[in-house]
Amino acid sequence: MLLARTVERAAERMLVLQARGFETEAEIGYSVLADLCRPLGDEIDELPELLREALLTATGAAASSGEGSSAFAVGRALTVLLQNVAAHQPVLIALDDGHWADEASAYALAFAARRLGDAATAVLITLRNGEPSVFDGLDVPSVELSPLERTAAEALIGAEAARRVGPRMAEHIHRAGQGNPLALLELADAALSGRLDPDDDQVVPSGSRLEHAFATRLKRLPERCTRALMVVATSYTGGLAETAGAMERLGISEFDLDLARMEHLVWEEEDRWQMRHPVFRSVAYQHYPIAERRRAHRAFADWLADNGGGVGGTFLADQRAWHAAAAALPGDEEAATLLAEAADAARSRGALAAARRAYLRTRELSAEPGTRAAMSLGAAECAQVSGDVETAQVLAREALRYAQSPDVTNAANRVLHQITLARAGAEEVLELFEADADALAEHESDLAASYLGAAGATAITATRLHDTVRLSAKGVALTPSGVGTGAAAARTISAFGLVSTGRAAESAAVIADYFPAFREADPWRQSFETVGCTGMVLIWLGLIGQAGEYVTRTARLLRQAGAEEHLPLLLIPQVLLSIRKGELTAAHEAAEESRRLGGELGQRQVAPLAVALAARLAVVRGNFTRARDLATTTEQLTEATGASFYRDIANTAVGSADLAQGRYQEAVSVLSGVRERLLAGGMVEHSLFMPTFGDYIEALTRIGADDRARAEVAEELPRAEAGGLQAALAVVYRCQAQVLSPCEARPWFDRAMAAHAVSVDAFEQARTQLAYGRFLREDGERDAADRLLTAAVTAFTGMGADAWLEEAETELDLLALPVELSGARLAGQERRVMRLAAEGATNGQISEALGIAPQTVDRYLEQVFDKLGVRQRSELAGLLQRGTGV
Repeated sequence: MLLARTVERAAERMLVLQARGFETEAEIGYSVLADLCRPLGDEIDELPELLREALLTATGAAASSGEGSSAFAVGRALTVLLQNVAAHQPVLIALDDGHWADEASAYALAFAARRLGDAATAVLITLRNGEPSVFDGLDVPSVELSPLERTAAEALIGAEAARRVGPRMAEHIHRAGQGNPLALLELADAALSGRLDPDDDQVVPSGSRLEHAFATRLKRLPERCTRALMVVATSYTGGLAETAGAMERLGISEFDLDLARMEHLVWEEEDRWQMRHPVFRSVAYQHYPIAERRRAHRAFADWLADNGGGVGGTFLADQRAWHAAAAALPGDEEAATLLAEAADAARSRGALAAARRAYLRTRELSAEPGTRAAMSLGAAECAQVSGDVETAQVLAREALRYAQSPDVTNAANRVLHQITLARAGAEEVLELFEADADALAEHESDLAASYLGAAGATAITATRLHDTVRLSAKGVALTPSGVGTGAAAARTISAFGLVSTGRAAESAAVIADYFPAFREADPWRQSFETVGCTGMVLIWLGLIGQAGEYVTRTARLLRQAGAEEHLPLLLIPQVLLSIRKGELTAAHEAAEESRRLGGELGQRQVAPLAVALAARLAVVRGNFTRARDLATTTEQLTEATGASFYRDIANTAVGSADLAQGRYQEAVSVLSGVRERLLAGGMVEHSLFMPTFGDYIEALTRIGADDRARAEVAEELPRAEAGGLQAALAVVYRCQAQVLSPCEARPWFDRAMAAHAVSVDAFEQARTQLAYGRFLREDGERDAADRLLTAAVTAFTGMGADAWLEEAETELDLLALPVELSGARLAGQERRVMRLAAEGATNGQISEALGIAPQTVDRYLEQVFDKLGVRQRSELAGLLQRGTGV
């Protein structure tokens, strides 16, 4: 009633989108969303193609194109749709009985509600106390309706009704109803008809007594009316046309509802029937025995078959299938076939919860072992993709028991192995997967190659790159045609192992051979490690354009297919791409999504990698405390899995933080340990994730260990040149320049800049510009130094790399001083105070500009005067003018 009044008032100035959750309709994915979007056909047509297809496919307004749509894609489409509509007219989304909304619709609406931002939209959802729902996690204002007070209760009943029943009965109604509006109305109706005993003190909130009250009202109606009400309650949508069609097949009509309409138990609203209350709907449905209800479901199924429900993949076809299933007895293979098709259609459009329920219901209906196995497998795959691994394991094992074909057996085993791969320790995976591959090699070579590729991927996490190369090579040898899921897995991991061990040319040849065909395949049909590692290899090889296209397309297809199990690892190359381009905010968002999804899905072998990369990002942005905290978290997360490689990525971030903070000896200690472990494990340089070598050499030079630094560079240079990776070469060339004498350094700096020009790595390029600029400043080439240092400042500013930005700005300020003072080292705040003072700002103006106290300004000025050898602020401007030649 409150919702109805709110909607009525809002409709005067807002576009109202209304829907209601029904318990019997919860099986049909996106049924509530279809109701909400029904008035927005024109606006949906104006959406971008991918969003439009996702929404139309989800709501059954269009058949699936085959790629489907995920909950993410549908949620995004709904968000954009509502934002577009709200740009022209305020919108109210009103959902009644949200606890009974189908899960797919609820997720889409919750997704949109969190992201509508400043759009002129309001979302109002009613939920029953104690009923769990998807909306429970929304961080939004909520109002819990308290029981009506005596005055409000009497106002609800009406003064005339209160007068007719008398004060004693009115008191009883108030006491028995406990302030529940519907119970009060039902009790008042019972009192007026003489069916309520004022001495009966049993409390009637909204449970069994309310159901009894509704059942009593049903008994007062003619049999044809109650049967017609049962048919309305049987409908999943309440549609007038389909309900009339079903009634006609049962020998009744909508005119039989006249008495129910007169008592306001049912009414027409636009093109649908509405019933007084969900409890009444349930009572009306349960009023007849199951055989009668089956007849009603059969009538709906037959009508829908003749009126659009025969076209597979549509919303009407889904309804028909569920009605046929509800009408069927075990062993009805025709109904099982229809529902299996509905399950496939639901899965293709990303309604995974509905698809899983349909697969399981089909399994109950069919008596065929092969069908039962296929349905258990379908439900297992949906559960695994959704991250419900416990259920997926049970269902996959059940599929194995019923399996009558190698395809089902292999697919079920693949589900179990994928679950294990993402969650078990490295040693367990390596032992299990290689043993299983050896057992399958002769008869199931592609599945064996898949297991070998997975084992090779796990060897990467344990920094056992020699095992990665060995295992993936076995998989490649088993699949000479290169066709199949296992063939792709083995080749992807082979390419990763080759490039990480310094054999980039061989890796590039592997990629060139299989990637063109692989790029066009459905990624959700591939193993998740294949999908993620392919993007990483492309980036490592410097194929940045191809990597960007691949990651973008693959992420879109995975989200459309609802393959969330694949996303955490695929987001890692998205992080790495963004880092290479200097887009650190985008990198942080991708890392956070990967960490969150990996954690939610229990992927113990993936989530720590995202945390380790987040530590790197924190260092680049100058948040050193957070970087160390994230490194500690990485170590804790990997303790049980043996993923030592992830720990060293995080350790590299710690070493980089030590370097940036002037803790040079600590940096040398941490980074030398990382390099020793990497080289022992077969990896040349993990420049894909975070270059260790550049920070290591710079730390050595800062502690005066020049001979050691030169020896390290001399050892690394041939490895880097043999590897042929331009991003790694650029860093090594820079290091070579830094350890040589000034007369020998310039050509190596030039080589480093040339290597950067052909390999995108914005942060490392800015580091080289900073080092080269410092070299040129100290060599007296002020104009060339200014160009490089200005470029470095611009790059660091855009990235938010504050620690390195301050160092680059220091170099620029030193460049502005006379040559004889160029060795002065001013802190960042000292430089800012100096610059403002030189421009003529007063202490008060400097205080306001920098947000520091006036006495602090005095202290900084004293430090500047002391370092630069001046006595008054007027000399600062002269120094800077003299330094720049003005």
